[in-house]
Amino acid sequence: MIGRFKAELFLILATVVWGGTFPVISELLSFVDAAYIVGFRFLISAVILFPFLFKGGLFLRIRQGLVDGFILGSLTFSGFYLQTVGLNYTTPARSAFITQLLLIYVLIFQVFAKRKRPTIWNVISTVILFIGAVILVDPFALEGKLNKGDIITGLSAAAFAAYIIRIDHVKSEGRMVSILFSQFVLCSVLGFTLSFVQDAPVPIFNFTSVGFILYLAIPATLFATYTMLKYQPKTTPMRASILYSLEPIFATLITILFLGIWPLKHEVIGGSIVFFAVILSEVSPLLRHTTKPEPKN
Repeated sequence: MIGRFKAELFLILATVVWGGTFPVISELLSFVDAAYIVGFRFLISAVILFPFLFKGGLFLRIRQGLVDGFILGSLTFSGFYLQTVGLNYTTPARSAFITQLLLIYVLIFQVFAKRKRPTIWNVISTVILFIGAVILVDPFALEGKLNKGDIITGLSAAAFAAYIIRIDHVKSEGRMVSILFSQFVLCSVLGFTLSFVQDAPVPIFNFTSVGFILYLAIPATLFATYTMLKYQPKTTPMRASILYSLEPIFATLITILFLGIWPLKHEVIGGSIVFFAVILSEVSPLLRHTTKPEPKN
C-alpha cells in the first residue's frame, strides 16, 4: 500500500511538471522559435541519455532501437512542434485542455487501425469531450472563426494519439534506452532542420530562456519519462490514467499563479466538461464491468 502511495505521488509530480510546460513554452516563445525549442529540448535530453547506451555495446544498443525510435520520434516531433506553435496563438490552459482531444483521435484510430469496435461508454465520453471542446474554444467568439492556435493544438493531439497507438506495437523490453535515444535525436534533428529551412530568428539566450529550455529537457522529458517507466507499473493503469488527466488542471493553476492569466467563463465550463469526459473515458472499463448483466443459470 505504501509502495503504491509513493508511486502515485511521483506520478502526480510528473503530471505537475508536464502541466508546467504549457506556461513555460508560452513564455519561452518570446525568446526562441518553436522549431528551435523542440531542437534544443531533445538535444539536451539525448546528450544526457547518451552515456547509458554504453552498457551492452554502444552501436548494438543504438541499432536495437533505431527503427522504432525514428517512427516514434517523427510522431513525437509532430506533436510537440505543433503544440509549441499553437501556444503562439492560444493560452496555456486552453492548449492543455485541447490536447485532451487525443482521446477522440485514439478512438478513431483504433477503429480503423485495429478494427476495434468502440464501446457505448467510449462513444458517450467522446461525445461529451467534443461538446466540452466546442464550449472551450467558443468558435462563435471571433466572428464564427476558430482560434488559429486552437486548430494547430488540435492537430498536435492527433499526432500524440498516433504515438499512443504506435506504442502498442513496440516491444521495448531491453531496448527502452535505445528507443528513447533514437527518438530524441530525430526530434532534435528535425527541429533544427526546420528552423534553418524556415530561417527562424536567432534564439535569444539569457538566464530565463536557458532555464526554461533546461526545464523542458530535464524534468519535463527525462524525469517524467523515467518516472512513468519506474512507477506506473506499481499502480493500476486506470489510477495512473486518472492522475495523468490532471495535467490540464495543473497547467491552468500554474498559468494563473505565475502568469496571472485567468480562464474565461466559457473556458472554465468547457474545460470542466473536457476533464469530466476524460475521467469517464478512463473509468469506462469499470463501468462496463459493473453494468454487464449477470449470466443466467
